[in-house]
Amino acid sequence: MKEKGSGASPQPSVAPTAKGKQAPPPWGPYIHQINQGKLDTIQATQQLISTEPRYGGPAAVRAVEGSLQPSPAGQREAIEFYTHVEPSDVHATNREAYWYRKEGEYVPIVLTRIARPGMPIEVIVEIDRSKTP
Repeated sequence: MKEKGSGASPQPSVAPTAKGKQAPPPWGPYIHQINQGKLDTIQATQQLISTEPRYGGPAAVRAVEGSLQPSPAGQREAIEFYTHVEPSDVHATNREAYWYRKEGEYVPIVLTRIARPGMPIEVIVEIDRSKTP
């Protein structure tokens, strides 16, 4: 598994561009629905924790490739993020990305946007999306 940058810092690691926006880390955007983690903890640490899936399989951080859309009322909170850590696996048909780690280990992220049910999307870090693949 390749890793770009140290990945150890809990602070967002993005570089400003000429437009005043941030150039994104190399992998993303990904969408992660908040399940076991707490949004305030994810926001403060800029990390996602590896957990055991409900229906078996290895512990991992799980997300879906794509940009965040507004969450309808009644849905769970979701985040959009980028990372310096390449996914261990990306499912070819549904674009689910997995970072396999022991349960309780973390993947460092750059949290860019938050969707709360029935609310407009909150921008945390303005990303220069022209720099994304």
